[in-house]
Amino acid sequence: MYFDDDEAQKEVQALCSLSCAACAASPAGPKTFASLPLLQAHLRKAHSQSMCEICLLGRNVFISQHVLYSKTALERHMASGAADTGNALGEAGFKGHPLCSFCSTSFYGGGELFTHMQREHFTVRARASRSSHAASRAMYVRR
Repeated sequence: MYFDDDEAQKEVQALCSLSCAACAASPAGPKTFASLPLLQAHLRKAHSQSMCEICLLGRNVFISQHVLYSKTALERHMASGAADTGNALGEAGFKGHPLCSFCSTSFYGGGELFTHMQREHFTVRARASRSSHAASRAMYVRR
């Protein structure tokens, strides 16, 4: 990548680096890691914090922009999104990651859950018998 401006290059490199946001305020500055698993291990061991694994896979932001959670805050984030109300990256209307009622797998959003349900669980179409519109709805059956 080519940059006309050195400052812009530094900003982009900082966004793309695997550095610890929790260490950024320390006098030594943020620690940088060679891989995401090493950064995650450091966050757990040194700061008792972690990033949401589902957000890491589904959210389109740089690693350095992901929210860090304590264990209890991560549980609230997963279940209801309550831990996200005060952070700058909190999404309006986020109510937690939806859970598949058949296999107890969490997904980033409703679209991912819907795709999972279609691929992994039988779909049975049921027609409304006395409806003028003959509306149909999907019912899922455990495989």
